[in-house]
Amino acid sequence: MIVQAIDTLTGKLAAIEASLVQAMPTRIIERGCNALNDRTSEEVQAGVLNLVLDREHDYAGGRGMVAQNGTLDMLLIGYVTVDENTADKADLQDTETTLAEEIKAWVKSTLIDLPEMDVMLDSVQLSRQLEFPYGWVIATLKLGPPRTNVY
Repeated sequence: MIVQAIDTLTGKLAAIEASLVQAMPTRIIERGCNALNDRTSEEVQAGVLNLVLDREHDYAGGRGMVAQNGTLDMLLIGYVTVDENTADKADLQDTETTLAEEIKAWVKSTLIDLPEMDVMLDSVQLSRQLEFPYGWVIATLKLGPPRTNVY
């Protein structure tokens, strides 16, 4: 279980990064958006996942709660590749969907790993194999205080 202070944006991001590293030990997990062309082929072959903060909003408005319990919008941007000489676009699609499924499995595990934070997956977008042999996955997340009900 990841136990870190998550009352600041930096604390939340550190907790998410640690949780992702634990959940996806074969992937390269890092904070910030680093372009695909800044990567070595070995890194992209392993799969890179960038954590990118978008915005924080919808803070609590009650007395004494100003600027607390907001919703944090975040992107997970993943880069993958397949061997151009032996793979086809279906292989790239399989590689992208594998990363997408890993992200979805991680989101499901956060109920246990990040009990002080509610992590919701809003959407997952894939590259459509437009940049073969390179692919990407963009997962849009919303993070907030834990909900009181679990369904």
